[in-house]
Amino acid sequence: MSDYDFNDLKQECYVYIIKCKDNTLYTGISCNLLERITDHKAGLGSRYTKRQGFDSLVYFERCSNRSTALRREREIKSKGVRYKHLLINNFRRYVFLLK
Repeated sequence: MSDYDFNDLKQECYVYIIKCKDNTLYTGISCNLLERITDHKAGLGSRYTKRQGFDSLVYFERCSNRSTALRREREIKSKGVRYKHLLINNFRRYVFLLK
């Protein structure tokens, strides 16, 4: 029996960035983004957002599976806050164009 979970290949996940009430940014992943954001709002999402307070979802991107989402999360976190702000600003422009 393989240790690999083949369901991972089928399940889309998301990388997301939350703005906290103290203006810090939290980056995470979820395969159910709506539920995860609801948890963050209720103070159940993570210790960090529970302490800092949820303000808003400012960025998300879809990944083909959990492994890809984890790699992308690591990449975003490793590039620092300037990169996060660049992603957020580009995302806002894109959302604005869709309106």
